[in-house]
Amino acid sequence: KTINPAYFIPELAHVVAMCDEKLPFVALAQELSKRNIPHCGLQTEAHASSLVLNLLTLPSPVDINVHSSSVEKSPEKGKGEKHESSKPNTHDKQLFLQSFVTKSVYNALMKRLLSISIRTQVNKTNLPRIWLLELIFFSSPLQSTHYKEQGQRRPVYFQYEMHSVETIGKTIDLMLNDWMKVALLYTLVHDFAELYNGDKYNLKNIVTVKSYCYTNLMLTYGSQKEYCVNIEWCNDTKQFQM
Repeated sequence: KTINPAYFIPELAHVVAMCDEKLPFVALAQELSKRNIPHCGLQTEAHASSLVLNLLTLPSPVDINVHSSSVEKSPEKGKGEKHESSKPNTHDKQLFLQSFVTKSVYNALMKRLLSISIRTQVNKTNLPRIWLLELIFFSSPLQSTHYKEQGQRRPVYFQYEMHSVETIGKTIDLMLNDWMKVALLYTLVHDFAELYNGDKYNLKNIVTVKSYCYTNLMLTYGSQKEYCVNIEWCNDTKQFQM
């Protein structure tokens, strides 16, 4: 049997539940503000169905790399040898991102980005809640044959485990890494689409775009299109994988 205390106050329980729901969002909003990522603040969706935090924009991969480099170097103060050895790698990454992700291509990606929303979701296995990052894009520079990619609205979702408030910075780092994954792959797609949609090289008779969901690019080729390749950016190895 469930025994309820005689002094149980439903209104107080509602207030406590709402605080538990809002506190992670408050910590997330504060950390975003520290990183100069603009957002609209915590909002309640229609019919009070859930809470949502809408972002206005996301930094470019170059800015993300600068922030992550400064975070990684900070614990190494006082250790001159390790601090100096990390400079060439960071410099090489910076030059690569600056030359690879041009401003015009990044602006083209941002024009397709319609909304950025962060919500919470409950796992089906009754585990702790998870963060849900939703990116809504308009159409695509490449027309694919996948049946789910025929409309103009292209949602992209990323999920992250929700831990304590002290680890909210790591969660934002994961979100920014996934955004970098989208931006770097879009740079490849943007350049490839100009050649693919043109008639000079007749690529449409050689290669078929099976799927492009902003996180993966799947191409089929061969005489009977029997070969398939999937291209994506890997955050762990910091390189494209096929």
